[in-house]
Amino acid sequence: MGALARPVADQAVARYLQALAAGSAQHELTALLALASAAQQAAGGVAVDAREPWPPLEPDRLTALAGRHREQGLPGLAEAVLAVALQRAPGSGQARANHALALHELGRHAEALVQAEQSIALAPALAAAWFNLGLIRAALHDEAGAAQAHAQAQALAPQSGMHHLQAGLALQRQGRLLEVQGAFRYAMTLDGATPEA
Repeated sequence: MGALARPVADQAVARYLQALAAGSAQHELTALLALASAAQQAAGGVAVDAREPWPPLEPDRLTALAGRHREQGLPGLAEAVLAVALQRAPGSGQARANHALALHELGRHAEALVQAEQSIALAPALAAAWFNLGLIRAALHDEAGAAQAHAQAQALAPQSGMHHLQAGLALQRQGRLLEVQGAFRYAMTLDGATPEA
């Protein structure tokens, strides 16, 4: 397509996100999502799934919609939808934790760190928030901070093998090999998680 295809696609996605943020009617959102999908395809990008979205009134439904966009290989759109969810529930530690993870997946680690720390301030007992903080700190090469965050996630959700696995990987990156074996063994007994070498 011509040089205008990418800006048109970006505008179509922006209109969809504005309508989502405004709580527009279901039929309008469906039409805008279909338009965004067609524009994305015309610009040579990945088409947005234009099936009817969930009613976008609640942050948990927006989170589910963002998950669909992530599965479609559209992490930027998923992050934008999660930003809308965060606008609707600014005091939600879960919404902030979800947005932090989306920013992390886009490589925007400094922004993700701010959101992750805010999510923990809002919901200190949320294991997922600590888990996300560990991933983000590891991406920023703060291995001690990553290990501390994963240890907190472990303490809050001791039956999650993934928390133990990530704690073990953080310990491994620090060279704390005696502690690593125990973390990996325990992780595998919980849910069959397999550590990467």
